[in-house]
Amino acid sequence: MPGRSSILLAIAVLAAALAPVVAQSRSDGSAPPPAYVDYEISGKFFRVPEPYIDVPPAREQLGRLNTRQQGFGVAFWLSDRNPSPLCIPSLNTYYPREAGRPASGDQDFIVAARTATYLPPDLARRSVLPRQRLANSLTTYLFQEGNRIEFSIHGLNCYRTTVPTQHGIMCATPADTSVDVLLSIGWDLRDFPNGPPNPSWGAYVFSKSDGLSMFLSFPDVLNRWSDVICETLSLVRSWQMPPDRSGDGCATTQASAAERRPQ
Repeated sequence: MPGRSSILLAIAVLAAALAPVVAQSRSDGSAPPPAYVDYEISGKFFRVPEPYIDVPPAREQLGRLNTRQQGFGVAFWLSDRNPSPLCIPSLNTYYPREAGRPASGDQDFIVAARTATYLPPDLARRSVLPRQRLANSLTTYLFQEGNRIEFSIHGLNCYRTTVPTQHGIMCATPADTSVDVLLSIGWDLRDFPNGPPNPSWGAYVFSKSDGLSMFLSFPDVLNRWSDVICETLSLVRSWQMPPDRSGDGCATTQASAAERRPQ
């Protein structure tokens, strides 16, 4: 029969295995650094969890207030807004190999908000917002009148270039929407006659109600554009200090979502 000391040792091992996992102190006995970075942008504060930040911050940045950057970059899975531990800064694929996640398709993928920032009213008036970007682009060679066709899809007004050597499409929300969005995709057909390996949409976004401004990218699944904008705005608003829960980012995209909903 095992001795008393062996029984006590077995009980101790079992208790340790069942104990909840807690953050461990560093080897010098100090607590681990907070897993977030605070940003102050034009008087508005954001507390961004470290796992979402697309370029991993240095250890000394954690838990600190960053007043030098006028924006931050984040990445997350569209379906549940969770960050991906396999998401690398270059984001050369929107489907990192992660257990339980798809390798293609439009059901789930990484959304990369390359820049998220805040534009106060005076700065917004002096900035080139998505609607002005569209107007400027329609005067360029690729999209000038005579070199484009116009069509509507998923609640967007779109423009496709007819220049033979180029694949280029721009799509924009109607002028009266509260979130101003300009999406674009394109490549040189001489280099990529069948398209590049990881085509993606770039999107300039400006929320008129609260001044949030973003540039983000996502894979070539235009039918999910409204979900991408909604979830990104919702996530960024949740990081404001205090969190802004007055809008979830979805109000202006309900029409396109309804268009996709099965009848």
